[in-house]
Amino acid sequence: MLLGSKNNNEYSGLQSLRKLTDKELEIISSHFHIRSYAEDESIYKINTPALVVYILIEGEVALSDENEKKISISKGQFFGNLALNDQNERPYSARAISNSIVAGIFHKDFYNLFDKYQSIKDKIIDELIIVK
Repeated sequence: MLLGSKNNNEYSGLQSLRKLTDKELEIISSHFHIRSYAEDESIYKINTPALVVYILIEGEVALSDENEKKISISKGQFFGNLALNDQNERPYSARAISNSIVAGIFHKDFYNLFDKYQSIKDKIIDELIIVK
């Protein structure tokens, strides 16, 4: 289910976005696509094209590979950001462990923002989770 956009104040409390100014938060959040996921619903599957970077707004998400190795994603963490690894397919699946709200931003938009706004890149690059 797609949801409307959230108020920027709701994003400012998220760990990965805490360093952004109000203006920077407005810029990046204008590219967010918000979606809710039911408990145990798939967000994306292993070996599917990696086109979107996600940030967990509410709930709980787990990443797992074919061997069921699990990584828990916490509120405010980015996940699905494989463009940094130059990979085209996701090496793991993401599933909502509880009812969750996730913001997605297309890789192209995300990294275009990094190119255009160095200050945004500097403030959130360390927050990106790379799972190999």
